[in-house]
Amino acid sequence: MPATSMVQLRKEVLPLVEGNSRVLILGQEGIGKAVFVSQFLDGKPSIHIPLRKVSLNPENFAVEYVEASLSQFLKRKIVFENAASLGLPDEAAGIVKAIGDELLKIKPDQKTLVMKALSFPGALARGYNKTIFVWLEDAEELLQLQNYAALKQFFTDALDLMKEPCRYILTSSAMVEMSALFARAQFRIIRFDPLSRDDAFLLMDSLAKLAAKEKEILYERTNGVPQYISLLLHDYKKGDDIQGLFTKAVQRNGSIHLFCSLVFERALSRARGQTLLQAILKTIAQSPPLSLSEIARKIYRPAPVAKALLERLISVDIIIKEGKKFHFADPIMHEVLKVYFAMEELS
Repeated sequence: MPATSMVQLRKEVLPLVEGNSRVLILGQEGIGKAVFVSQFLDGKPSIHIPLRKVSLNPENFAVEYVEASLSQFLKRKIVFENAASLGLPDEAAGIVKAIGDELLKIKPDQKTLVMKALSFPGALARGYNKTIFVWLEDAEELLQLQNYAALKQFFTDALDLMKEPCRYILTSSAMVEMSALFARAQFRIIRFDPLSRDDAFLLMDSLAKLAAKEKEILYERTNGVPQYISLLLHDYKKGDDIQGLFTKAVQRNGSIHLFCSLVFERALSRARGQTLLQAILKTIAQSPPLSLSEIARKIYRPAPVAKALLERLISVDIIIKEGKKFHFADPIMHEVLKVYFAMEELS
């Protein structure tokens, strides 16, 4: 049974994506951003750059970005060394030559390499007189290039290259960080929240035959996040206990536990001071929502230190603050980390 189309489930945002040439889609991991964009782009001239799979040192980035752009656009595997022989339009061929020449230097200009690569899809679009959709998946990964001295402030210049005749769709789960960065950029920001009850039920109906009560339990346990719904129903058999499936899935080696662990590790890698951050996360995982002073006491640190650490966790979308209390942004992540830290104590 094919799953319900994510484009159908997100039909309210479709006009926003269709009507804007530069879009940033934000949402937690597993919310359906990638599925939506891949379905939206089906049949359209497009280039998909999954930035987690691209090297993020400037020299390799330039080569791999051009290779990915050509391979996606021409629909066959292209190696950078062979790009000059493809008979590309003049502007695109000039960029390939400029990158190749720069790489021959003892000390290549890293900003030139990155900016030339980012301008390449636009050159293809102009050369072939086509509108090309460019999807940069996990767009926050571009920020790692700013670790190089030559690229400290390159991001604003990079955004200026993302323009027509290409249409850019950026997706990211780094919601706090990217919202701040794009606050004044000429991008339409779209946020994907968990599915409504009705839309979640549509997705469930396309994956399994469930009774009304089972759907209610599944919706409550997954918070309407498509990935959690799909993981729980992947091996569902008629008569299975939904609550039992969820309990098993958040335990060690369970499907949701494995998924959340990966998301957690990625998010934590973007924050500094992991030892103390882990102490805070363990404290919050094993307690109801806590105030700043309560957290500071439990980790034996002054309130200003605890506040700085909490701000780091908020910036990478693990923790949120509501009123004066701090808790996990994703309640399912909370369930997983509760198990994770409990196992850590037993080991």
